[in-house]
Amino acid sequence: MAPGHIIILNGTSSAGKSSLAKALQTQLPNPYLHLEIDTMVFALPKRYLNPPLWHE
Repeated sequence: MAPGHIIILNGTSSAGKSSLAKALQTQLPNPYLHLEIDTMVFALPKRYLNPPLWHE
């Protein structure tokens, strides 16, 4: 199996990251998953979610 690729979009709130990710999904020849940071962070075990490791 060939190694995969990761595209990271970084920007402020309402900068258009999700819109760009959806547009890329329609244009790129290979399938890409769109995962938001909250999905990734809250998939971690709870012991890693205590401040100051993750705090808004």
